[in-house]
This record gives sequence, structure tokens and C-alpha cells, in this order.
Amino acid sequence: MEHYGWEKVFYVVGIMSMSWTYSLWVLSQGQSRNVVAIDKMVFSQSSAVQSSAKIEVPWRKILMNRSIWAMIFAHFCNGNCFYILLSWLPSYFNEQFPEEKGWVYNVVPWVFSIPACVLGGYLSSYLMKCNYGVTNTRKVIEVLSLGGVGIFGILLPYCSDFRMALLCSGLAIALQTFHNSGVLIVPQDVAPKYSGSVFGVMNAVGAIPGFLGVYITGYILSVSGSWKVVFFFMGIVNFCGAAVFSIWGTSERIL
Repeated sequence: MEHYGWEKVFYVVGIMSMSWTYSLWVLSQGQSRNVVAIDKMVFSQSSAVQSSAKIEVPWRKILMNRSIWAMIFAHFCNGNCFYILLSWLPSYFNEQFPEEKGWVYNVVPWVFSIPACVLGGYLSSYLMKCNYGVTNTRKVIEVLSLGGVGIFGILLPYCSDFRMALLCSGLAIALQTFHNSGVLIVPQDVAPKYSGSVFGVMNAVGAIPGFLGVYITGYILSVSGSWKVVFFFMGIVNFCGAAVFSIWGTSERIL
């Protein structure tokens, strides 16, 4: 982008996507074309009976449960910090460190998320192997995620050194991925039979910050002109999410 312009980025991504799609299409031509109808597949008797019966989702019980709303609120808070970092972090670096290369601060912080995502899953498994319990494990991981992003987000605008700012933002993005081993899988814990429906509601609410949180952030920035206020707002929302899920969240089966 620095040497050829932003248009070339989309050209390269588009060409790579079409090349990958074409490669999969070519490889699929040599595969077996035996088609098995779903109704011919072998299921156990209990699974067949369960799948043939229409499952009614107990929406009233779901929406009246405090623990489920704690889970949804935590996911909302995670979405808020994720979309703020995704949308406003490049503007922050461009404004605070205009002499630095854009590809560095647009790439390096997000590289932290790759090992961190694996580390979050490993830590979650380790805690459960230590008999810490599913609920406590989910709470610890989620507090590390929301609380960690909140702390490093608040510290970020105080970094006067570019490398420290990269490290701080990278750690915030890294800890954000711990959410994948925390609240994100709680619907399967609390309502395995209706996990798809519960996750759908949770994810719909979690998408709201994608426009609302980003808009509020822009409004705060235009009024205050301070990045400290912006990231303080993000941190406070995260701390609230961590506190709510710690108090009312659970991974015990509800439905």
C-alpha cells in the first residue's frame, strides 16, 4: 500500500481469493462424486427420533435468565473493544506517530493474536485439568481477556515511544483473543441443545458495537480531541463486562 496505493491491496486479495477458489475447484474434479442423501445416512435410533421431532426453543426461559444476559453483556463489551481497536487504532497511530510506516502499525499488533489465541485455549484446558471447574475457568479466561484489554487500552495513549505503543496495542489485541476460550463457548455449556439459538442472539447483540461503539468513539474523539478519553471509555466498558460475568455468569447447564 505504501509503494503502490490502497487499490492494489484489494487487487492482490481478490486475485489470491480467485486463485484459491480455482485451485479447490480443480482438486475437487478428481474426487468421488458419490452422493448420499441425508435420509439414507445411518443414525442411532435416539438421534433419529430427536432429529425428526421439531425442537421448540424456550425463548422465554432463555431471555429471562440472568446468567445468559451476563454472558451476552460480556460478549457485547468484547465486541465494543474489538471494533474500536479495529476501526480506530490505525487513526491513533497515524495521528500520534505520523512519521512511522503504516504497514507496521496496521500489521504488527494483530500478529500478536495468532499465538495468543492458541495460548488462551491451552490455558483454559490446563485450568480444567487442574479441576478448577468449567465455570471458574471461563470466568478467569474472560476476566483476563476483558480486563487485560481494558488495562492495556488505557495505557496505550500514554506511550510516547512507538515501540511501546506497538507492544501495548499488541498485548491488548492478544488478550482480546482469550474471549474465544471464554464467553464465546459458554452457549454450548449452558444450553447445548439450543446453543445455536443462544449463540445467535449473543452474536447479534455483540455486533451492535460494530456501528454504535465505533460511532460513539468518533463522537467522543471529535468532542474531547483526546485519545485518552477514547481508550478510557473502552476500558471502563470492558471492566464492567468482566465484573458482570464474574458475578452472574455461569457455565452450568441451564437448559
